Amino acid sequence: MPRHLSWMLGAINEAQLRYHFGNMVLPGESTYQAVARSTYDNHWVKIRYLSEVEENSHVTPPEASYTKWYGLVTASHLDPRAGSGAISSGDQFLIAHGPEIALTRVQMVDSIVYKSNALASSGYSPIRFGRGMPFNAVRDAGRNGVSFGNKTTQAASLFAEDPLFAQPWNAYEIIFYVLDQVVNPSIPVGGPTWTLQSFDDGLLAYTPHHIETHGRTAWEIINQVIDRRRGLSWYVEPVLSGDTVTGWRIRVVPLNSSNIYLSDTEVLNANPNRVNLSIINAKDVANCTLTQDGLNRYRQVVVEGGQQGAVFSLDFDYGLEIDWTQDDELAYQEAATQDINPAVTYDHSQLCTMHDSRRMSSQLSHVFSRMRVRSDWAGYARGDGSTTFGGLCFPKVGADYNQIHDELSIGHPVTPRWMRIEPRLPLRLNSILATTVAADVAVAAMTLQPHSPPMAYGSDTAWAATQPSRYLWLHADQAAGALDEATKVNGSQVSCAIEVLDDDFGFQLHSNGPSHVLQNYHTYDGSSGPAPSHVEVGTVNASSIGITCYARANHCVRVAYPETMTSLRTDQSEVHYIRLGDRARYDLLVEGTVVDIAAGELIRVPSSIPIRDDLEFMGNVGRLAWEWYRKPRHSLTLSYRQVLDHAELPIGTMITKFSSTSSAGATVVLQTLAGVDIETLTGVDITLLASEDVFAGDDPPLQTITGVTISTLGDDAVTSLSTPIDTVVSEFFVDFDSGVTRITTQFAEIDFEGLFA
Repeated sequence: MPRHLSWMLGAINEAQLRYHFGNMVLPGESTYQAVARSTYDNHWVKIRYLSEVEENSHVTPPEASYTKWYGLVTASHLDPRAGSGAISSGDQFLIAHGPEIALTRVQMVDSIVYKSNALASSGYSPIRFGRGMPFNAVRDAGRNGVSFGNKTTQAASLFAEDPLFAQPWNAYEIIFYVLDQVVNPSIPVGGPTWTLQSFDDGLLAYTPHHIETHGRTAWEIINQVIDRRRGLSWYVEPVLSGDTVTGWRIRVVPLNSSNIYLSDTEVLNANPNRVNLSIINAKDVANCTLTQDGLNRYRQVVVEGGQQGAVFSLDFDYGLEIDWTQDDELAYQEAATQDINPAVTYDHSQLCTMHDSRRMSSQLSHVFSRMRVRSDWAGYARGDGSTTFGGLCFPKVGADYNQIHDELSIGHPVTPRWMRIEPRLPLRLNSILATTVAADVAVAAMTLQPHSPPMAYGSDTAWAATQPSRYLWLHADQAAGALDEATKVNGSQVSCAIEVLDDDFGFQLHSNGPSHVLQNYHTYDGSSGPAPSHVEVGTVNASSIGITCYARANHCVRVAYPETMTSLRTDQSEVHYIRLGDRARYDLLVEGTVVDIAAGELIRVPSSIPIRDDLEFMGNVGRLAWEWYRKPRHSLTLSYRQVLDHAELPIGTMITKFSSTSSAGATVVLQTLAGVDIETLTGVDITLLASEDVFAGDDPPLQTITGVTISTLGDDAVTSLSTPIDTVVSEFFVDFDSGVTRITTQFAEIDFEGLFA
């Protein structure tokens, strides 16, 4: 006979059975018989029991009316009786676990990839290789933790070989893959297979962020995807054909009591299985505990992402300044002049070596090569030729927390010296972006490309007016190459790499020689006299150098929900922050940014365009969190002095209201502590005894409370209390030995920061 059993959400159900063996009289028999020990280990078991009424009626009801529990016998222990004679006797206790236990026995150690294969008639073929691939793996984890989809679009729920034919896995597709490709292939032929309920309500339409799989069990993966932190849980139900179990079905349970609107089209539907529970006049209730936690209620939820970013261009006409002094430049020009011995005749190469060695020393190498952003930069990009100013680099977005960056005036200092240029851009520079191409289309094409380093550019327009203008594009990944335009200047050959500074908001250009190859307005013979034949002349005017770079502001992107705080309540804190870091970003490609050089002309972005905009995602997180934080949390433990049918209050059911009997009548003082009288709480009238007002304004004043008196409203007060609790039945436990049923509920333990890790 069963001793106890349980149904649980998101957990492995368990039952214990007692099997008596030895010499005994079986039911319906009149003589003793020898009953051997059971051999049911690793067998499936079905436990069915009658309600108290059915049991007392001695009438066997139809099979369909039985409450049934299914599980697998996984362990047993033996209590033999000593001195039982020739026939062994005693009790054997069998431990059975629900069908969920099967999911813990299967690991994901390989993956199915839909591989391009020209020999296959369809053009594609699935292959299996020996590693569990992560779903929606993270790319560039060190920089921004962006996950990318790796589910092929060429077949149903398989991994993609070619990123061009890939998209993200949603939660439903991940679980479908685990059941179809990992669990079901391990089941013997004819055994019960696993399925997932079909969804029309989008419960599993979300995209989980990086799910590792290799060496993990199906149970671990499913529990990570259907996570209580997302306001979801799950259980397993049998798929029946008559009285035969043909399979197991995973059912998902929403833990929210009302619809959560993440966007105009995306809704997390509320739990549809809802009941009001009353224990008024319920004489079979043994114990009841209702717990309320109102500590974590807030007036507003603010979702905070990473620092706001921008791709923009600056030059010496606007934004940049040199990072060397006039004394440094004079010393650079003189170089090794003072070391030259007038009595010695030097050839050209010797003079070059002496001067270049001095100019390339650590004391002078920064001259003409190290630039930084001005401390009074107003936060705008360099404009086109008709205007100095382009777009605002860090406009106000999301919640109204960064007003200092809104409608900035010229000269406003928005760049403290600790800001830095990032080593790479969040897009690939490409000539596809031109004024004749739709900006959004161009950016979409660019963001498909790998990341690029910052781009520096400059002109040699300070040369004689008779020479045509030439432009030099200096790019970090071309440091070893010679730029064709530069080779035309006095036969010199120049290559240049850009280095972002880690000690200032600037950059330095490293050339394949002394820094004056970047400066063409002076002759570098070490003297102020006429230039001899060995003079070295710069190829680029340093004052014309500009840079396209990516930098991040000193503030984080924030989205608030609701946008305006709710009215003040004494049981609510002000604001709760959910910090997602770089998992949520806002990056802007700013109007006027130089993205390429074509035919000697700078190609600029015609208007500002977001290249990464997670504001909607952050708003969805905020709405989800607000649904959680705006309510107090309740949990209920209820014990009945009888064996209840699980169908009366099955797991996954949301109890929306709980009603119980309360006391009525005269006021009874329970305790007086520090000036506070605590009395019975039926119909109540609360009076605050205040010594002084500490807040003045339109809202009612907050007061320093010296005492609280809570009184009942008299004999006519209500005799029952109904409490909205919105809590889901998470465990239904039956103890057959004592004839008690225990029901436990639990609210979702949502961790919004860990949810998107």
